[in-house]
Parts: sequence; structure tokens; C-alpha cells
Amino acid sequence: TYTVMSMAYRAHNIFLDPDAFFGEESNSPRLRVPAVVVLLVGVVRVARSLYVNNYTTSAMEASGNAPAGGGVGGGMRVLFTVPSLVIPFVSWLLIAALIIGVSKYLGGEGSGSETVAVTGWGLVPALVGAVVTFGITFYFLSGTDPSGMQEVIDAQQTLFEVLRSTQMRAFGYLLVGWQAFLWTFGVKHVHDFGLRKAAVPAAAAGAVVVAWDLAGTAIMVRIARVFF
Repeated sequence: TYTVMSMAYRAHNIFLDPDAFFGEESNSPRLRVPAVVVLLVGVVRVARSLYVNNYTTSAMEASGNAPAGGGVGGGMRVLFTVPSLVIPFVSWLLIAALIIGVSKYLGGEGSGSETVAVTGWGLVPALVGAVVTFGITFYFLSGTDPSGMQEVIDAQQTLFEVLRSTQMRAFGYLLVGWQAFLWTFGVKHVHDFGLRKAAVPAAAAGAVVVAWDLAGTAIMVRIARVFF
């Protein structure tokens, strides 16, 4: 069973000794805790989305530019935040399907549910990235006066440039590398692969994540040019 102490031990091991972590996890795999990891990624992203939304709404109200009805309604808030909560789960399942497919092609005999579980554990770096992004967002926006619309626009433009900077992109790719590193050990134990063989499906998943990020960046840059 998962006690507080065992949870702390597992969390410690996934950072410092992922080989031992996944070796122990393969003895009693379960989806519940990895699902919580993925849920937390979504929750942090939703929190960031709501914070930016509330910040922008406050600025519009202070400048007298708020839309009729007093800002963004509940329906629009749902429209903006639900994707942030759902997308991590969709990504989790798609990445897991890719890792399962490549592992089976290489002769792996591990179960699909176990592979899904280790894929979820491998998203711990995504949770770290979400927390860091929220922290950076709070740092840049909390230091501005939302009563000045131009200052708000400048702050959001600066925030966008920081989040898409070379340093942040390097940080993001470092997190993807960390994910692939964790997936390698997970696949090793689930499918009884050697480390090099296990790295193949993990690297394939990492490459897809990077490609998706590059495509998303190109779209976001085009959108940003419309507003800034």
C-alpha cells in the first residue's frame, strides 16, 4: 500500500535512482499515482491560465475597457481552462501508445497497462516545468500595475518573450531529455529490455514531444505577432 513514507521514498528514488524506482514499481504497478502526477500537471496549468485571465480582466476593468457583463464569463473561463486540464491526459495516452508500439515492435512482452503507468511517471519533469512556468508568470505579472493597460501589454509581451527565449527552450528540452531518461528505465523493467534497447522507444517518444513543441511554437509566434 501507498503510505506517506513509501510515497516519500518513491518520490526520492524517481529523482535519484530511477532504475531502482522502476524496478520496485514493476513489482506492483498501478495507474492511480501516475494519474495524479498527470492531473497535477493539468491543475498547475489551469492555475496559471486562471491567473493570467484574472490579471487581464482586472486590467481591462481598471482601464474601462471591460466587455459588457463585467469581464469574462464562466463559460469562457471553462473554454480557456478545460484544455489545460485535458491535454496532459491526452498527451500521456498518446505517448504511452507510441512507447507500447515501438516496444512491441522490438519484441517487448510487457503489459500495456504497465507501460501506461511508467509513461505517467515519466511526466514528472512536465510537472516541474509547469510549476517553473507558473512561477515565472507570477514573477513578471505580479510586479506590474494592472490599472495601466499599456504596462499590462508590455508585461505580457515581455513574459511571452521570456517563455520563448533560448534559455527557456533549452530548459524545456532538458526536461524532455529527463523524461526520455525516466521512460528508458521504465521500459527496461516493464519489457525486460537492456538499457540501450529500452532507450529506443523512449527516444522516439522524446523526439515526438520535441517535434510537437516546435510546431506549437511556430503557431504561437504567428498568433503573438497579431497582438504585439
